[in-house]
Amino acid sequence: MKLNDNWRRCLVLVAVLLVGTAGVAFAQTEKGGLFGTVVDNQGQRLPGVTITVSGVGAPQIQVTGADGQFRFPALSI
Repeated sequence: MKLNDNWRRCLVLVAVLLVGTAGVAFAQTEKGGLFGTVVDNQGQRLPGVTITVSGVGAPQIQVTGADGQFRFPALSI
């Protein structure tokens, strides 16, 4: 069975749209992490410091623990 030109164009358009949107959908699922320790000028760890990360999506907030460490395990990149 031979496809006529209209069907062929429709199939090509659908294929182009699927390939074009696949990259965008994949890019939105990429994740990265950010971990660290807040210290003062003397190198002492600082507990209770509020850290805010903003960029893609809503800002995320963490407070450093008793050891001065913070952790953002799943940030969109």
